[in-house]
Amino acid sequence: MNPGRRGGWKGQADPYGSCEFVDTPLEEFEKFCKVDLGLAKKTVWRCRYEMDKLVEWLDGRAVSVDVLRNYLEPLHNEARNNALRSFRHYFRDYLGKPELIMSFKFIKTLPKLVLNLPSQGDLRVAYEAFETVRDKTMFLLYASSGLRRQELLDLTFDAIDFEKRMLVPGHSSRTKTSYISFYNEEAEKVFKQYVETLPSKKQKPFPLTWNAYFKAERKVRKETGVDVSPQTLRQWFCNEMGRLSVPDRFIDAFCGRVPRSILARHYTDYSPERLKRIYDKANLKVLA
Repeated sequence: MNPGRRGGWKGQADPYGSCEFVDTPLEEFEKFCKVDLGLAKKTVWRCRYEMDKLVEWLDGRAVSVDVLRNYLEPLHNEARNNALRSFRHYFRDYLGKPELIMSFKFIKTLPKLVLNLPSQGDLRVAYEAFETVRDKTMFLLYASSGLRRQELLDLTFDAIDFEKRMLVPGHSSRTKTSYISFYNEEAEKVFKQYVETLPSKKQKPFPLTWNAYFKAERKVRKETGVDVSPQTLRQWFCNEMGRLSVPDRFIDAFCGRVPRSILARHYTDYSPERLKRIYDKANLKVLA
C-alpha cells in the first residue's frame, strides 16, 4: 500500500451525504476507536486496516453512498461484514454522518461448525514439531487454558499465580471479557523452563506480536498437517473439558464467557477456589 495515499475525510453539510477526501492520517480515528469506543486491540487494528484499504481504492475520490456501494458490491459474507463494521465506526461514530452507511445491512452468516478437531495424538506430533521452548510453552498454555490469542500475549507476570497455575488475563472490551483460567501440569513444566531463560520478570512472558506465534504455528501446520492456531486450541479445550464432564457454565468461565453482571454479583459458583477444584478434578491432558 502506498503510504502517501493513507488519509481520512471530513464531513460536508450537503443533502447528498458525501464526504470530501482530505490527505490527513487516520491515526486520530484509530485513537478514537481505542479510547472513545473502547474497542479491543484486534478490532482497532481491523478498523484501521479496512479504512486503509478503502482509502487506497478511492485514490482521492470523494465518498458517497453510491461509491461505498460500488466498493462493497464484490465483497461477500464476512469480508463485507468486516468492512461495514469499520465503516460504521468511521462514518457514523467518528464523523457523525450515519446517512452514508445506514442503508447497508449486515449479511447473516451461519456459525462455523467444528468438524475435525485435532486428537491428542495430533497434538503430540505438533508439540514435537515446535522448535523453541517459547513456542512449545505457548502451545501448551493455549491448549490447557482456553485463552484467546491476544490474552496470552498481553499476560503480565502479575497476572500469573505460579503456585496455583492460575491465569488472570484482565481482558475487557465492549464485546469480550475474561475471567480466570488455569494451565495443567504439562504446561507448568515447560513454562518453568521457559521463564528461567528470560532475563527479567519485569517484562511480559511473551513480549511478542501475534504474528510471531502465527509464523511458528503455520510452519508446524505445514510440516504435520495439524491446525494449532489459538482458536482451534481454544475449541479443543472446550470440547475436551466437556468430554471430561465439566459443566458448560464453568467452561464458559474459563474461556471468559461469563456475563459481567454475573461476575459483579460475586456468585460463589465462580469463585477462584471452586474453579481451581473443578479444573484439577477434570485432570486435563494435552499430550498424555
